Amino acid sequence: MRLVVFLLVLLVASPAAAAPLRVGSKRFTESYILAEILAQRAGGVHEQGLGGTAVTFRALEDGAIDCYPEYTGTALLSFFDVPTDKLPKDPAQAYDQVKADFAQDGIAALPPTPFTS
Repeated sequence: MRLVVFLLVLLVASPAAAAPLRVGSKRFTESYILAEILAQRAGGVHEQGLGGTAVTFRALEDGAIDCYPEYTGTALLSFFDVPTDKLPKDPAQAYDQVKADFAQDGIAALPPTPFTS
């Protein structure tokens, strides 16, 4: 199964609209690189190596970051308890499922990046 990389964004009205976008990353090389690329492209700041999936997601929920790159497989396994043998084989279907599930909690899964693994 190909994993799709997408950005998770908490949908809240921010009074600090002029503040630079805060892009978080987990503590592994690919996450650092993707977040740095996104931060530079958006003119934002990169909040490096926040921790694992749960810690980085909590930073998003708490407003410490505005977004971070995530993988469809990680989201389905970690946040929605989809068993490994039930993961969608089609990357577009996996993304659509993640997007719909996060939307129920007011979290946007932005369109997939061109980076997949």
